Amino acid sequence: MTQAVLHRWLRRLTVAAATAALGLTAAVVTVSPARAEIDVYSAPGQYFVNGRDWRTTCEPYSQTQRCRTEIWATQVTQVKGKFVSKTGWYFNNLSYLPSPRSLWKNNPLGAYGKVNGTAKWKSTDGRQWRTVCDTAATGRNGCRSYASARVIETYTTSGGATAYRWVTKELFNNIVRFGALPVFKNVNMNTTVSLKYFDVTVSSPVYEPDGTGFGAMVKVCYTHAHPDAGSDGKVRVSLDPWSFGVLDLEAGATDLAYFEASAVPSSTLWTPLYKETRLALGTCNTGYISAHHGNPDLSTGFTLRYAPSGSADRITWYAPS
Repeated sequence: MTQAVLHRWLRRLTVAAATAALGLTAAVVTVSPARAEIDVYSAPGQYFVNGRDWRTTCEPYSQTQRCRTEIWATQVTQVKGKFVSKTGWYFNNLSYLPSPRSLWKNNPLGAYGKVNGTAKWKSTDGRQWRTVCDTAATGRNGCRSYASARVIETYTTSGGATAYRWVTKELFNNIVRFGALPVFKNVNMNTTVSLKYFDVTVSSPVYEPDGTGFGAMVKVCYTHAHPDAGSDGKVRVSLDPWSFGVLDLEAGATDLAYFEASAVPSSTLWTPLYKETRLALGTCNTGYISAHHGNPDLSTGFTLRYAPSGSADRITWYAPS
C-alpha cells in the first residue's frame, strides 16, 4: 500500500496526515520511537502510529524471529557533489524477538547471553560495533547494539546559514530481547487463543450495510496472575494492543496496512464498545472493536491484530473476504 493510499484512508477517518512533521534528516535517518501501545518493531505490516508511517517485515532467525522496521521519512544524500533530499522508506532498526539467553552464547549482538553483558568488535566492513545489555536504556532482559557509520548532518555556518557535512558517528542499529519464545498465530475469527495471562476471542465480523464500516465482538479474559497487576490484583486492558489490517481495493493495493484501533472512529451500529477497564483474575472484558471509515470501496474483509505491549506475542484474526 502506497503512502498516498495510507494518507487518503486516514483523511477519510479524519486522522491528521502523517507528512506534516516530516523534515530533512541525515543520510542515515535518526531512529524514531513508536508509541508503546502497539509494538511496530515486532509485528509485520504497515502502521500509522504516533503521527508517523512504519513498515515492518519479519523472518525466522534461529528459534525466534528477526524484524526489520522502516520509517517513511526524508533523508539527505550527496549526488554528484550536491546534497539532495528524497522522501521514501528508510531503515529504522532491527529487532530480535524474545528468546532464551542461551541461544546467544556465541553471538555478540546478545553480549554472549550474559546478564549485564557488553561486547565490542569490528565487523568485516570495518565498522566498530558495541552491545550493552540490561541497562536503564535497554531495560531488563534486553540489549542494544550500536555501529559506527558515515552520515550527513546539518550544521549552522558562522554566517547563520544551514549547511551539510559528512561525519562519522555511532548509530543505534538493533534490539535483542531475552525471554520466553513469543506466540505467533494467524487464525480465523470465531477462535479463542490462550496466552500466558489472557484468553482472547474474536467473533464473526460485522459490516455496515453500505460497506462504510466493520467490526467484531472481542472478549478478553484474565486467566493467570500478571506480574504488572496492581495492589488490588487487577490488570488494565484496553484498545491499545489492537489494530486493524485493511486492504484498499479502490487503489489496487495488495498488502495490508495496519491502523491503531484507538485512532479511528468507531461505528455507532454495534454496542457495547470495547473499552478500557481493570480486570480481576477470572473476569472478562467484552465489547465491539469497530471502525467507521466511510469508504464502501475500501475492503471486502479485514483483520484484527492483538500485539500487547511488553510481549512479542502477535495474534491475527482474519475475516473472510
